[in-house]
Amino acid sequence: MELYGKGVFLTGGARGLGRGMTEALLSKGAKVLFCDILTDAGKSAEAELQAKYGADNFGAVDICVNNAGIMDERVLERMVAVNMVAKIRGSQLALDHMRRDRGGRGGLIINMVSTTGVLDFLENLYQYTLSILHVFSVSDVVEAFMKMVLDQDSTDVIFEVTKPEKGAFRKRRIVDSDGESNPVMVD
Repeated sequence: MELYGKGVFLTGGARGLGRGMTEALLSKGAKVLFCDILTDAGKSAEAELQAKYGADNFGAVDICVNNAGIMDERVLERMVAVNMVAKIRGSQLALDHMRRDRGGRGGLIINMVSTTGVLDFLENLYQYTLSILHVFSVSDVVEAFMKMVLDQDSTDVIFEVTKPEKGAFRKRRIVDSDGESNPVMVD
């Protein structure tokens, strides 16, 4: 997908992976509107990014990146609201704006999640211990994310970062022509 002039709505864009994706998208000429529950960090990021890339009218939503996520078991309702409900609502809102039968131009919806959320506790602890030894840097994930977004055939895929170097990713069709979900390495 050509990113120049595309409108991107991204959640959780104030710092970390969201900030990295926001800056990478802006560097390719996309118009990015981001939000974050960390308002001070968001205002600071907004000022820095506008100073570097300028400010422009946003326009239409072409890409929605539901990136926000929190980990705080003490506030279960907030965690569910941010990690699950917000992704559903964000996708529904993006669809409303992208639908061609309602004047939209189509687009791409990306829901960022961590696989550690679907593992049981012991496996999760094991994965966490492994991640300390072999961490994906923000720049590695952002590089893989950008490769996926720029891929001309990035519809109906599951984006999964598979190597911590060179921003490689694997995409898996949700349902392809033979009715199966087969992994495809993309470098």
